[in-house]
Amino acid sequence: MDLGLELDLMETAESEPSLPRPETPQRPQQAVEDAKSLGPLLEMVQAAASKIAFYERSFARLEETAERDARQAEADKRRLMERIEDLAALLRQSEANYEKTLQMLANSMQLCALQRMELRQMNELLAEARSSAFETTSYIKHLGLLVAGEQGRQSHS
Repeated sequence: MDLGLELDLMETAESEPSLPRPETPQRPQQAVEDAKSLGPLLEMVQAAASKIAFYERSFARLEETAERDARQAEADKRRLMERIEDLAALLRQSEANYEKTLQMLANSMQLCALQRMELRQMNELLAEARSSAFETTSYIKHLGLLVAGEQGRQSHS
């Protein structure tokens, strides 16, 4: 282990209020032994630093994912709103077409009623014409018989 790093750790440990301050060694050998005894602590600090770095990377990825998901959700929302507006426009058009269809149906029903009345009137006129034609035919036959009878009387006289 690097002696400078160990000394930095010791200085950090001295400045930390939560860590107990080691006694200042009297001899350089004692300092080396104390530094070696800090090895497990250094390993724990390095492991903690690794975990912190891992969590920072994970958090950064989560933030990126959240931002990407938020952008995607916003885009999906815009598309959904556009689709809703399109459907609303189609619904309004359908309602207008429905109203026009109802009006056309009402007009057609009125026209049919008028045509039925005209047909009844035409049937009545046709019945009158048949009756009149029958009367006329009967009258012509009667006149024909009268004329024939008159001619027969004149030819016998």
